[in-house]
Amino acid sequence: MMLAAVLVAAMQLSGDFVLGTFSSYVLGQQWDFIVRKDDLDQSPPWSELIDDPPLPARSAIYAAQLLLDRLVSNAREWRLNGVRLNQIGRPDGWVYIVEFTEPPPSPLGGLVSRMGIVVLMTGGAVEPQRSPLPPHPPQ
Repeated sequence: MMLAAVLVAAMQLSGDFVLGTFSSYVLGQQWDFIVRKDDLDQSPPWSELIDDPPLPARSAIYAAQLLLDRLVSNAREWRLNGVRLNQIGRPDGWVYIVEFTEPPPSPLGGLVSRMGIVVLMTGGAVEPQRSPLPPHPPQ
């Protein structure tokens, strides 16, 4: 138990402390966008005394689109679904979640998945960790 507490304290001091994980389930994979303490420490704060965030929403969309272009082969067919701000880690710590919807499987529509890409106030998109989704148990 003491070793676990020391390990957590060491991770907090090193900046590896995870403040939040935002997951998307797309293309048969789990995409985990992990925000660490270091990420937030290097981002400009957004004071409640200032109307607009340090990074304009349009810049967050652009950063997310660039990352989506690298992650999926048909990124230009994906649609921007929304942009939201999430407070994280501290009162003046914020990230954007830029959500894209994959193209429908047919011209008539169908079920589609969404990917929420995390963008820091520095303007950098968080690189996701990918892992395959576990197979569905037989029913």
